[in-house]
Amino acid sequence: MQNGFGQLKYNDHHIWVFSANAPASQTVTRTNWVDKFFYGEEDSQADRNITAFETKYVDFIRDARSLPNNTDLDSDVVAPLISLIEMRSAFLRVEMSRIVERLVLGIQRKMRSPDYLTKSIENYLKSIPNRLDDELKNLGADEASLPAVKELLFRQLASLVKKNGADSLPVVDGFLGQFLNSVAKTMKEAHIESLQSSFGEIGRTKIHTNLKYKVVHHPDTCPLILPDTGVAFALKNGLRPFTNKDDQVEMTFLPVSSSCMIVGYKKSLALRSFETTNSIFVSCSFESFIARDRTEGNEKLRNKIGRSARLLQDSEINRMVSSVDI
Repeated sequence: MQNGFGQLKYNDHHIWVFSANAPASQTVTRTNWVDKFFYGEEDSQADRNITAFETKYVDFIRDARSLPNNTDLDSDVVAPLISLIEMRSAFLRVEMSRIVERLVLGIQRKMRSPDYLTKSIENYLKSIPNRLDDELKNLGADEASLPAVKELLFRQLASLVKKNGADSLPVVDGFLGQFLNSVAKTMKEAHIESLQSSFGEIGRTKIHTNLKYKVVHHPDTCPLILPDTGVAFALKNGLRPFTNKDDQVEMTFLPVSSSCMIVGYKKSLALRSFETTNSIFVSCSFESFIARDRTEGNEKLRNKIGRSARLLQDSEINRMVSSVDI
């Protein structure tokens, strides 16, 4: 795919890489966006599955680049390709880890609140009445005094938490810290597992099949760029490089060369300007995008990298944290 955005020189396709936090640099496609063992050990099931799938689509991509503008494409053929591209990127794995991390850190902040700790402990004690009675009896309370002792306990709970709550924070922080350390490994294993099955049979492919697809050519005066996420989706509520099962996808943009892309749409094809299309790709890029040339326009686009590369917004994370009860 990257070769379609480079210039062939000395048996290599040369491209320019644009990142948010680094100057533009020139490299070749065979070394760009490479992460050894990203899909597991060499010749892993996920790696074999991806390789076999991509081999079938090499000619399809090459043919799409040379088809006349506005040529219709078979949705059943395009949809699995889009699923693979959106699922295989580093964005998905890293963003899933970040979501868990943001959730855990939000819960950590929540649990540091004396009011929240008091309410949590109170709810817990009320959920184990028999055990609470047994513990109070072990401390010396008799059957007749239990109601009065429990009433005093709940009345003094807030002051007890404020006085001793800090002692529990290292335990809480230690547990959450251990959990966070295991998140990256868990996300990698889950990501690799998701890439081991057929891309033509998964749920998201069925969603992509509902769109119509056309080949759209761009003039050479405004070359397309390729985001590191590979694809961009226009939803009713914004842009995103990845779809969820409840998303209502209005358009799908899959760039296949600096002068050609595959566009999915619902009813009628309403194209954006060439400049807007590149802005969409940059916004849906995760960390970088590539282009055929180093131009002033591409340099300006760097500021928009990653604006839409989120699976969940901060407001959604905050709502999830607020609904959590420990």
